[in-house]
Amino acid sequence: DLDGGELGGRVEWTAPVDTARLAEYIVYIATDAVGTGKSQLGDNVHRSNSTLSFAANLAWPGGNPFVVVFTKSVLFEQSTPAAGAVSDLSASVSNVAFSDLDLDLGDLGGSITWTAPSDVVQVTGFFVYAAADNAGSGRELLSEQTVHAGG
Repeated sequence: DLDGGELGGRVEWTAPVDTARLAEYIVYIATDAVGTGKSQLGDNVHRSNSTLSFAANLAWPGGNPFVVVFTKSVLFEQSTPAAGAVSDLSASVSNVAFSDLDLDLGDLGGSITWTAPSDVVQVTGFFVYAAADNAGSGRELLSEQTVHAGG
């Protein structure tokens, strides 16, 4: 997820060496590496899997989040998780400009320009919408521009 303050993506971890008593994994987003303020991401993950994907647009109020993974046996959840810091990447355009060249009332025509983010490594495309307001109410897709790998 390339919106600032929002998360999305895939979490991967290495299974413990001894999985004899392992039933499943529980994955959380938290404010630190020990799981403070944790909130579960998705469902519990079966012991045979070591990945979890979660949808984009998960709001994160600020700070540097951590993903923490707890193992769970049939009896209890472990008390100390494996943890990794999350890097929240942001890539927004700036300097959006549009000059309406269509002379008919209620019709639009012309070019839309913008400045791309300085780092587009994670960007796969740009989507251009028309909307009723800055919040995107009633938005309608006008154009999509694909970006090739590496910008």
